[in-house]
Amino acid sequence: VMLWILSRYGPSGSVSQAFTNEKNSLVTRTMANFVENGQTQYACTGWTLRGNDPSSGAGASAVFTQTNNALLVWEWSANYWLDTTGSRTQPTSSWQAAGSQVVVTGYSSRDYYHFDYWTGSVPSGGAYSNPLALLMDEPKVLTVNLAPNLAANETPEWWLAFHGWTTNFDAAALADQDGDRVPSWEEYRSDTVPTNSDSYLRLISIPREGGAMARWAGGTG
Repeated sequence: VMLWILSRYGPSGSVSQAFTNEKNSLVTRTMANFVENGQTQYACTGWTLRGNDPSSGAGASAVFTQTNNALLVWEWSANYWLDTTGSRTQPTSSWQAAGSQVVVTGYSSRDYYHFDYWTGSVPSGGAYSNPLALLMDEPKVLTVNLAPNLAANETPEWWLAFHGWTTNFDAAALADQDGDRVPSWEEYRSDTVPTNSDSYLRLISIPREGGAMARWAGGTG
C-alpha cells in the first residue's frame, strides 16, 4: 500500500514524499516540532490521515497501522517574535501565537527612573499605555523609554541619591544641606555640589566697560 506525505513546512522546506509499506504494517512518522524562518516560527500541531484510521492526531509524531493507500498531511500554526528592548518587560522577548492579543507591561530597570512611553510597533494612541495590548499580526518590536523620578522643583532623585540622600527626596531638594545659603535644587540647576559649602554658583568679578568678561565660580559646567 502507498503512503503519501505532504507538509507546507519542514526542516529543509516543504515536504512531499511517497512510501510503499506492507499492508497492516505499523507506521511511525515524525516531523520537526518547530521550523523557524527569520522572525516567524511554525509549530507542528498535529496531522490528518486520509484513507486510513485514525483520521487525525496531535503533536509531531504519527503512529498508525496502515491498511489502505493513505495521505498523511502535517498541520502547522504560526508564531511571531516579540522583541522587547530598553528595559524590563513582562512578557520578555519571546515567540507569541499569530493572531493573539498579548498584554505587555513595561518596568524600569534603573533605580530612580520610571516607565515613560513605548516606541516601535505601537498601536495608534498606545504610546503611553502601560500595560499595552498588542495584536500579534506580524513580528513586533517594543522599546521601553524611561524618565527620571523628580523631587521638588524638578530635582532628579538620581542626582540626590548620588550625593547621599535616598529617602525624603522632596525635603532634601528644598534644604540647604551644606549651609551655603543655596538649596539643593538650585545647586542641581547650577551644577554645583550640595554637600560642599564652597561649591555654589557666584559672580566673583564684574568687568568694567570695555574690560574682561565677568568671572564666575562654583560650577563645573
